[in-house]
Amino acid sequence: MMIPTTPMTTLILTMRRRSVVGARRRRRKKRTRRRRKKKKKKKKKPMEMEVIPVESLMREGFAPDLSRPFRIPGLMPTDLRMVDLIREKPYGDLVIDYFTDARQVNTVPDGKASIREIATNISQGNSYAKFGSEMLFREHPELLSHLPLDRVKKVTGEGYIDASLIGDFLTIPVFMAHGHEGDGADGGEGGRATPRTDLHCEPIANVVIQVSGSKLWTLYPSESSRFLRPKISPDGRAYVFSARDPADEDLQTIDRYSVVLNKGDAMFLPSWTWHRVDYLPGITALSVSFFHVRIKDMFTNNPIFALATFPNMMKEFFGIKMQ
Repeated sequence: MMIPTTPMTTLILTMRRRSVVGARRRRRKKRTRRRRKKKKKKKKKPMEMEVIPVESLMREGFAPDLSRPFRIPGLMPTDLRMVDLIREKPYGDLVIDYFTDARQVNTVPDGKASIREIATNISQGNSYAKFGSEMLFREHPELLSHLPLDRVKKVTGEGYIDASLIGDFLTIPVFMAHGHEGDGADGGEGGRATPRTDLHCEPIANVVIQVSGSKLWTLYPSESSRFLRPKISPDGRAYVFSARDPADEDLQTIDRYSVVLNKGDAMFLPSWTWHRVDYLPGITALSVSFFHVRIKDMFTNNPIFALATFPNMMKEFFGIKMQ
């Protein structure tokens, strides 16, 4: 029997057809999402980082490749007195900002005390505090005499490491914390199991020296930025941080380096190298970094980040933002 064609029946049939087509599309999308969810990316092993022996570095005419990270085992003498000096007068009297509980996800220090007090509490092993301050060398540049600068200059080249540049084109922060048992995942209340520095990158290049203890560094090349959900720092300082969950397993599918620096070791990081730093369980670690400006690399390694953070760079250059 033929159904009479009327405007109403035509409308009903059209709506039914659209409903059927829409249901099929939704089912297809659902199946596609399920397939994508099941198809997990393969985890990659960390890349091998170049290792430069001290003998090669100090050889006349040798110039390292500064376009990628590299490690120099045993670059620094193991008898550096920095651990003791930061407790002695007048250095230990210096009052600085610090993180009272570095398990919390916080980019801005929330405490203030003398270096001596903070370092003593950290060394006792029952504190989750962490400090990373440039003020020690800014206020006492004479401390540079306790570091073998000739070796640092062999890494950076001439013209980057000098007391006269501190506060302008050279920043020398000191970092210290004690590692605690845990896998570094969330520890409740928005915190983590142990102190660490979360994944971020900066416009400066860095020569980091492990003065005491050990730390685990995870590095991602600047070219991996598109996978790391970059965001400009919320505290007005010149860096970019990753909005990825630190426990996200997909981070292990991206090209990266994983390196443990031990006492006396050093490492070079080019401008805009992403890095996360973990404090190892049961170990109190102290390191000194030489943040130095390499203007060409700053703009060629990641021009988008350089332009986006330029106002914050000016704040740091003129001393408006310091830590």
